[in-house]
Parts: sequence; structure tokens; C-alpha cells
Amino acid sequence: MLIPFIKMQAQGNDFVILDAFSSQLPELPFAELARRICLRHFSVGADGLGDPG
Repeated sequence: MLIPFIKMQAQGNDFVILDAFSSQLPELPFAELARRICLRHFSVGADGLGDPG
């Protein structure tokens, strides 16, 4: 499954933002998704995960 996202960084922090504007996000276990997507060296890597929608 592909989930559209944006990775942003500023002042030493980086965050993955799920793009809920261009398409509706499926029902996902967001806590587990956040743990997995934020792993550095094994995934996208970030300090946190956000959903603007």
C-alpha cells in the first residue's frame, strides 16, 4: 500500500506528514505506523508523524 507523505525538517527536527489533502487515508493503526516509519536507517526516519487532516 502506498501512502502519500511529505518529509519536512527545520532546526534539527524532521517530521513525516501524511498527505490527507490529495486523497483520503485508509483506516490504519497509526501508532504502529508512526513507530515503523520513524525508524532511522530502516525506514523514512523522523522525529514524529503528523496528519494535517
